[in-house]
Amino acid sequence: IDPAMRIVAVNVALREFLDEPALEVTTYEDLARRYLTEGNAKRVSETVRQAMTEATPRSSVEVEVTARRDFVFRIEIRRLEVPGIELYVATHLDLTRERRRIEELERLRVERERTQRIARVGSWRLDVRTSENTWSPEMYVIMGQDPATFFPTRENRRRLQPPSAEGAIGEIDRAIAGGHPFRSRYEIIRPGGGRRLIENVGEPQRDALGEVVAYLGTVRDVTEEVAHERELERERRRLERAQAISQTGDIEVDLTSGVATASPEFRRLFDLDDDALVDMETLQSRVHPDDRTRMMLFWTDPRAAVRESANDVIYRVITRTGDVRHLRGRAQMRVSADGHEYISAFAQDITQQVRADEHLRLSEQRLREAEAIAHVGHWEWFVRTGVLNWSDEVFAIAGV
Repeated sequence: IDPAMRIVAVNVALREFLDEPALEVTTYEDLARRYLTEGNAKRVSETVRQAMTEATPRSSVEVEVTARRDFVFRIEIRRLEVPGIELYVATHLDLTRERRRIEELERLRVERERTQRIARVGSWRLDVRTSENTWSPEMYVIMGQDPATFFPTRENRRRLQPPSAEGAIGEIDRAIAGGHPFRSRYEIIRPGGGRRLIENVGEPQRDALGEVVAYLGTVRDVTEEVAHERELERERRRLERAQAISQTGDIEVDLTSGVATASPEFRRLFDLDDDALVDMETLQSRVHPDDRTRMMLFWTDPRAAVRESANDVIYRVITRTGDVRHLRGRAQMRVSADGHEYISAFAQDITQQVRADEHLRLSEQRLREAEAIAHVGHWEWFVRTGVLNWSDEVFAIAGV
């Protein structure tokens, strides 16, 4: 470009950049007007003209231009060192892809921070050589610290850890010293004395030679999660105690996969080992041979069994030692959100009740036989209701 902004020459690279192999323009203003909007063309031309007044052979002037929202480039103006001739070289560098990469990285950063905030997960990086520790914004939230005033140095991090965390921190230090991954849970103390339980997971980052140069990790606040797990465990134990007291067990069968999950009491009733696989064949083998016909519907078509009378049955099981248990069973269908069909069945041990009923029946039979032999009958009169009951022998004596 000469001082009058006339174009003296255009190199091949710019022609290819503009996709104009036979580019024919006389001035820089014409070039700008051809490829830029009117407002941008005027601004770019004025910017280049001003840069030409400041450029020297030893120093260039760089200007960044946004031609459109999606088109950014940088112009470098340098004066040629040619005696008696005043010429300038305008080098154009397309920054569009670079800017898009920067925008994409920024978008990913924002999304990562949003995701970490929703999941309550923070991330960190430890430079092994410099001991510099970098935290994500959510890390500061989890730790209850202000990023403007708190710096995650080793000493400051130690102040957040109560004595109960010393064992876990020692394991982490040994893992880092040995270049091993780690996963650990421990408590932290927030400003004000509040305590949170966190899960810290870290993995080594190695260079091309395999040397550990840094550790990358995440920290997750698991306080509520662990409290919920503990409550579920307490509920599970209470349910197991209640089932043991009432001698009632339960089992759930996934009809799609055939996988069954049985409670400890159900396993005890069917004499199944704690780690034994529970399937229909195993359960059927425990049922008394005389009761298998009645139970066959449940084994061959459990869906129909739930709808028919087999839904509520009394049957016997035989343990491995030969003991016979009388059980009352009931089942119901359940369909999960993903379309899987399940059968939930309950079994209650009524052996003592059955034996008591049988003992009562035998006692009544013996009483009737004794009365018949002795020609002695008995009667009962319920004063409140006025109901009078006679034994069989009273009817015989009365001749009615």
